[in-house]
Amino acid sequence: MSGQQSCYACDKEGNMKRCSRCQHAFYCSKSCQKRHWNRHKPNCIPPDSSLHELNSACWKDSFPGPLAARDYGFDNLRSYHGDVLLANGLTAEHILLGLYQIIMRDIGNIHRPGPFCQVLSSINVSLKMLLDAYENNKLDDFIQRFIKSVYDNCGDSLNEGNYCSLWLQHKLVIGPTNMGSITQQQMQQLRSNIYLKYYGGHEDNAVTVEKRRTTCLKALTWDVLVNINSPAGFMENCKFGADFLMYRNEIENKRRGEKSQQQQILCAVTYQNGKPHEPHPTELNFSVKH
Repeated sequence: MSGQQSCYACDKEGNMKRCSRCQHAFYCSKSCQKRHWNRHKPNCIPPDSSLHELNSACWKDSFPGPLAARDYGFDNLRSYHGDVLLANGLTAEHILLGLYQIIMRDIGNIHRPGPFCQVLSSINVSLKMLLDAYENNKLDDFIQRFIKSVYDNCGDSLNEGNYCSLWLQHKLVIGPTNMGSITQQQMQQLRSNIYLKYYGGHEDNAVTVEKRRTTCLKALTWDVLVNINSPAGFMENCKFGADFLMYRNEIENKRRGEKSQQQQILCAVTYQNGKPHEPHPTELNFSVKH
């Protein structure tokens, strides 16, 4: 028996009985359980599956615990991308969590439909489908299929910068997570094959991404930024245009910090031989165009 829950079939609240197989669905009577079985069957997975942990984390808007993080790609993304910010202060792990939240919302709306529930995908997504993807190291195939179905079903109505588009925009890959006897070399080859299948070319690793970020930020010295007032202007005049958009906030903070520092230097007045002396442009650590 459980505490106060609502029946998955009729929404009646009270003291319910759990599904004996998964331990995660609740019913007020055997008749309700039998009536709901066709909807529940695709989501009736073993009670010890880490997928339950992922599902719970998604509804709580938090990262999952260690088992689900390992099984469903969070560890892989962290080891490959680290804490590099990809968009709007989001890491690859944030984007994956947001994508799983969309998936779990669809699963919930199919499992327990309501009058105002909206299902974004068209593939009848379920927990068993996601579990099979993990067990067969097909999480990337599952996610790509899900994203495609969302765009096919309601692409025009999606908000710009949604997690589906961010996943594709940054060409993210989970790779195998059910390791078994897979070696590190085999894992890397599988990742490369997945990347080639969906994006073409070769994947940038965290070192490459961070090096590109550092190069971009170093190039944005004051003499560049002082003449660039908009992302459009930057993209027209600088080869780092794409990275500029990715690191925009960081660049703007750098710009404000450097501007404040240079203004302090320009306002400083020193004395040489008893006479006021303003710093010459060559004494400053940035270029001034005459």
